Amino acid sequence: GLPERPVIDAGAEHPDLLWNGEVPGWGIAPNIVDGRLYTFACDTNGGFGHDCTLARVELADIHVLAAWRYWTGDEWSADVSRAEPLFEGAPIMSITFNEFLGEWLAVYSAPFSSEVVARTAPELTGPWSRESVIYDAGDDEPYDAVAHAEYEEHDGQVIYVTYSRHTSGWFGTEFPLIRVELAR
Repeated sequence: GLPERPVIDAGAEHPDLLWNGEVPGWGIAPNIVDGRLYTFACDTNGGFGHDCTLARVELADIHVLAAWRYWTGDEWSADVSRAEPLFEGAPIMSITFNEFLGEWLAVYSAPFSSEVVARTAPELTGPWSRESVIYDAGDDEPYDAVAHAEYEEHDGQVIYVTYSRHTSGWFGTEFPLIRVELAR
């Protein structure tokens, strides 16, 4: 069949939106763990960085706003305003569990930099490591870097990362594929 957007609030201006524009943009780097959907929001922090917060919900309640919980740094809360940043990341990034490292791996491009970086954490709630450079694009300014877990080799010791880079013209871009071998 054809895709169909669920109606969340029939009386709202945008009846298919779960959150309004007053809260962070949830939906970054989603993962399903033990029957729950976990997703990040990485909104600007007043500078060039993006503070990343974490939310979760039971899969059966994904369209029920009151069922969502937000990580405060200590506990899960029903109050979205209590969500505390876990790390500074990017609005486009990947986060997957890496078997080789035995930890969660976040990959993204550092803002206004030639670097593709990564962070790790034992749990999605952290603590998250400092950024480590996994690739320097040289004269390129990579944008929207993500790792592709579906292409990992050797239980995640080898990962593949893409990012977009400008080529020519107004919308000219290409996506290089970078092979990265991780070390512990």
